[in-house]
Amino acid sequence: MKCDIGKEQTPLKADLSQVDQACALLDQKDQDLYKQPMPQKDKKEREYLANQVSNGLRDIMNGDKMDIEQHIEFNQAGMDKLHKMTEKHQLLMNKQ
Repeated sequence: MKCDIGKEQTPLKADLSQVDQACALLDQKDQDLYKQPMPQKDKKEREYLANQVSNGLRDIMNGDKMDIEQHIEFNQAGMDKLHKMTEKHQLLMNKQ
């Protein structure tokens, strides 16, 4: 018995052009999808960063404001002491 099965068959050449076309179409669609949401994402990220910067600046300015107010109160107390001392000195000078 001789086995001649498949010897006279020609190999099947697959037409993968449709697969290549579908892959190219999917790649193009992916690129389109990546391009479309990016501006929205970038906008949201810019807004988030702007809010963070704004909040940070607000915190810094509030801290500076408190420091300045405390400095003014401290200096005002010093000025009040100085005025009292000069008044006492004037009274002592007037008594002499």
